[in-house]
Formats: sequence, C-alpha cells, structure tokens
Amino acid sequence: MRVQASLVIRRPRETTFDCVTSMAFLQQWIAPFRVEKYDIPAESHYREVHHTLRFPELHQVTEGALGVGTRFTQSNESRGHPLEATIEVTEYERPSVFAVKVTAEIGTSQTKWVFQPASEGTRVTFMFRSKARGWRMKLVTLIAFLTTKNVGTGSPQYMQELKNYLEEQCES
Repeated sequence: MRVQASLVIRRPRETTFDCVTSMAFLQQWIAPFRVEKYDIPAESHYREVHHTLRFPELHQVTEGALGVGTRFTQSNESRGHPLEATIEVTEYERPSVFAVKVTAEIGTSQTKWVFQPASEGTRVTFMFRSKARGWRMKLVTLIAFLTTKNVGTGSPQYMQELKNYLEEQCES
C-alpha cells in the first residue's frame, strides 16, 4: 500500500520538524502497536462504553541524539504471542526531511516527511509505503484497507487529526 498526502500547518518549519521528530510523536503516530480496551459497565442503563487507548513504550536502543541510524524497539502481545517492532531513522535533515522504517513480524513500512516553507506556515508532505509479509497478512491488509479507507493513513479524518496534533499539541 502506498499513500502520499500534503497539508499546511500554521507553524514554523523548525517547530513542525521538531514536533514530528519528538519521542511523543514517534510513540503516538509512528510506532505500530496500540492497545485499545472497551469496557461496558454491568450497571450501565444506557450501554455506556468506556474506551481506553494505550501506546506501549518505545525504547531507544542506540546511543546518542536522534539522527540517521537511530533505532527504537516497541514490544506488545497479541493473544499471548509476543510482538516486537523496530523503528529506524533512515533520513534526518533538520528542518527539511525525516524518514523512518518500521519492521515488525507482520511486515515493513517506510514513512518519509518533507517540510517546506509556505506562506501560511509549513507544507508537510508525507509518503507512506507498507508491505505485508505472507499471503495471509496481505489478505488481512487488503481487507482492512477496503473496510477502513475513510479512517486510515492519508484519509481525510487522519489528515485532520494530524493537522490538529501538529498545530495544537506540540510545544512551540
């Protein structure tokens, strides 16, 4: 699967770049594992649903400042099966280009962010490419893409959430 999209962020290029390369952004937007839990209290008269979202912690496994070659790992578990992902920085040119490669049991993905000055702030273009491993994972990926095309990477909803995060959640 390949996705390319652009949006304009009302923030300076350096600030936007620093946000995308922060540990908080990597944890929430780049790292592949998320744990979602839905609870329906037994005493609920209106079928109240409580949703919690947790991001398993990222661990930097290389020493030094963030740059090309920096690697992180993230661990999780699915139905008693341990999962691990590696995130490696493949390009880092502050404040113009940032790219990472994510490798996990289910496949690999590469994301490249390009930051260009714009009259309104910063034009952010990202290119996302993923490749599932094995025919079963390719089938699951295809079904997920077809059934969630309005909420997945590059969708209008995803782009709006990304824009909101970059404009409102990141420190100046």
